Amino acid sequence: MNCRVFELALGAVCFLAFGVNAAESPLDTFGLKKIFKTKDGSVEWNSAHWSNGEARNLDWDGDRFDPLSWTDNHSGGSASPYFKIDGQGVMQMMSKEPRFHINAYDNSSAKRQFFKNVEWTGYYRRGAGTSDAPNWGGMVVGVRSGNLGHNSSGGNNCDASTYYARFRHDGAWDFEKEWKHPDSYYQSMGVIGQQTKLWGGAKLPADRWIGMKYIVYNSDESTVHLELYIDSVSGGDAAKAVWQKVGEANDAGKDWSGAGAGKTTIDGCSDYNGLTDAMAPILEGHGAVLMRTDGQRDNEVQGEYKMVTIREIDPSSPFTDAEPAGTSSDASVTSSASQTTSSDANATSSTSTDPSAAKDLVQSNVKMFSVTQQGKTLTVSSNEPINEISLLDLHGRVLQKGSPATKSVNLAVARPGVYLVRVNAQTKKVNVTFE
Repeated sequence: MNCRVFELALGAVCFLAFGVNAAESPLDTFGLKKIFKTKDGSVEWNSAHWSNGEARNLDWDGDRFDPLSWTDNHSGGSASPYFKIDGQGVMQMMSKEPRFHINAYDNSSAKRQFFKNVEWTGYYRRGAGTSDAPNWGGMVVGVRSGNLGHNSSGGNNCDASTYYARFRHDGAWDFEKEWKHPDSYYQSMGVIGQQTKLWGGAKLPADRWIGMKYIVYNSDESTVHLELYIDSVSGGDAAKAVWQKVGEANDAGKDWSGAGAGKTTIDGCSDYNGLTDAMAPILEGHGAVLMRTDGQRDNEVQGEYKMVTIREIDPSSPFTDAEPAGTSSDASVTSSASQTTSSDANATSSTSTDPSAAKDLVQSNVKMFSVTQQGKTLTVSSNEPINEISLLDLHGRVLQKGSPATKSVNLAVARPGVYLVRVNAQTKKVNVTFE
């Protein structure tokens, strides 16, 4: 079998060495590691033009230095200006409801692109104007949204359907799904209606650059897959970046409704602005990407972004030599050990962690296991006894389960595909290929 088994925080994965853009660099414009290759023929948007030495203010006319002309403002409030770019690489959000859109498909530019399967990477610093800001603000990135959104003149609340990833002001993280503004619902760690604490329970730190890598793609014809990573140790220094997975989720439609209080229907969007199936925004989306936060006052810095890249990806072509999610004991993230991982179709999470008394970070203290493949057998090995092991499909259905209390277990697989292996509450993704 011509494949390479390698370790990432997202799993031990065996991939065949083919795919589009074979010569593509595994590092992005800013030297940060990519997880998936860029879709062949697509165009990357990045914020390198924020570093051109030209300080400027942005209101409604976009950014004249954006080489793709995709920068678009759909903010609420009445700030003047809505955004400031310092010319050294940093964009400041000045509105109390800033919405910085990358609208690549609905403008006069010849370089048009519909963002669907996306890898978003960038850094955020909480602004001075957020000391009393709403909990739901913070570092908030949305994909598959509409080009107008609900705050714009002529906008359509049905056009605002979006998948958000949030590092919130209150110190929690979640995925939020919005079917129709303002109807939305959230989940984390596989639990719908839950937000999971970061930072040992403290609020989102101020005056500190925090990295996010957010990936959204269709894993099959009926399921959207979301992954979220954090770098809280490098301060935006690419050479020191340590990425650790925060969590992941699968959305097959109504099981995670995206409507308030978990409702499975919404009103007034039967054709979804041209999409005939009300479920179509889940699998097709509206093509735009946005960065946002929320504060209380106009004309104060609500948040800052830098080193942003947005790529349309090929989910079948990961970088086999990348290690984007660090396993260093320095890496910050995720929840306290009291949070559990669901085995249903909504999500499968990664490492559970305990708070560190020495730092405001949450550090992993669980030894990960390894998975290798030989023919139709997966060998799962651990430094500690495997008290519980499960083999699941991507919908969370349990295919095999046992309590061997040994350090090595063999699992038989009947067909190729992507599986989840769960050992003692730790989960890895495995792509099984047959010769």
